[in-house]
Amino acid sequence: GLRIRPGDYRLLGTLARLELSRGRTAAAIAAGEDAIARVLDPATLGTLADAHLQRGDTARSEEYVRAMEVSVLHQPGSYHRAWSLWFLDHDRDVATVSRKVAEELHARRDVYGLDLQAWALFKQRRFLEARRVMTLALARKTEDPLLARHPAATDTALSRVAATGPRLARAEGAP
Repeated sequence: GLRIRPGDYRLLGTLARLELSRGRTAAAIAAGEDAIARVLDPATLGTLADAHLQRGDTARSEEYVRAMEVSVLHQPGSYHRAWSLWFLDHDRDVATVSRKVAEELHARRDVYGLDLQAWALFKQRRFLEARRVMTLALARKTEDPLLARHPAATDTALSRVAATGPRLARAEGAP
């Protein structure tokens, strides 16, 4: 794709994510910075924040996070889902993202919004509620591998709660 459209910010952002997943932070940063020089894409800014963090440059990582906090989290109206997902994945501003997700679902109730709401509930340790919302999302039968990660994590958390619940109750003196 980059041979055909060498300046496409979406392809460059995808390349940045791929390079980061391979542990090639310098290449990820180069591709990511090339992408955001063209279009300020929240998902790519998240990738850049992660790449700098992996290199141990927390100050530079925070610069990318702060830039998007200003432009995404405090904007009126709809939020950017990729950036909100990054925030949830990194346990940052979970309450704010959760509130924005809930507001957005009133106007745009689709599978990705439901998935995001379920993930926000999960991050707040509200596993049963997260599972109920995820069931609504999965009922739409959207075939996207990205949607498989959140239900799996929720199911694992619910299994752990079920397994430890009786032991915790006994340890605290409950019958």
